[in-house]
Amino acid sequence: MITLLGPTLALTAAAVLLLLMPTPRLFAQATSVLEGQVVNGTSGASGPPGLEISLRFHDNGGEIVERTVTTGLDSSFRFSDLPLVERSSYTLFATFKNVPYTLRLSGPLPESPVELTVYEITSEIGVLRVLEDTLTLTAVDSQDFLMDILEVVRLENVSDRTFVTDPAGAGPMNLLRFSLPLGAADLDVRVPLEGGHLIQVDRGFALTTPIPP
Repeated sequence: MITLLGPTLALTAAAVLLLLMPTPRLFAQATSVLEGQVVNGTSGASGPPGLEISLRFHDNGGEIVERTVTTGLDSSFRFSDLPLVERSSYTLFATFKNVPYTLRLSGPLPESPVELTVYEITSEIGVLRVLEDTLTLTAVDSQDFLMDILEVVRLENVSDRTFVTDPAGAGPMNLLRFSLPLGAADLDVRVPLEGGHLIQVDRGFALTTPIPP
């Protein structure tokens, strides 16, 4: 049977098979859009136009990608042509009145506009309230008379402005201060907020980290 299939017939059959096969098509890479608005959370204040907004995420190859846009007159922003990334998180960054603000989004990107809230600032330390102050003894070395102590302090800013202090211009009573016992060593301070520094003051240390409402 095979010997009866001549070269011409074989080529014709092959051409028919090629015609029946689906033709490959080129598709453009799917992209997405992230829209939002910067909202001023201080009463009577409006959202800032012309504010630089950055978006940071990982692409499908694991590389960090950062895009930057500027808010319009209505304080809105738009990131277009964003690649669709599987299992990625997105973070929006903005700096307003020298205070950093972030908004973290878990993928996929939301279809509705998002809001990034910023605030006016205040240097009145009276807006801060202590909600909890807990001391825990975590280890004792009786031979060297040493103790490891963990102190957890929870604060609340009860105003609608971000508390910001200037160490150069603020008086000693207008700093967020924490006392330390005489002879304390190996200080480790962890703050779940961005910006600011740790400075040494009499009998302890102070934080210059901005504290939003």
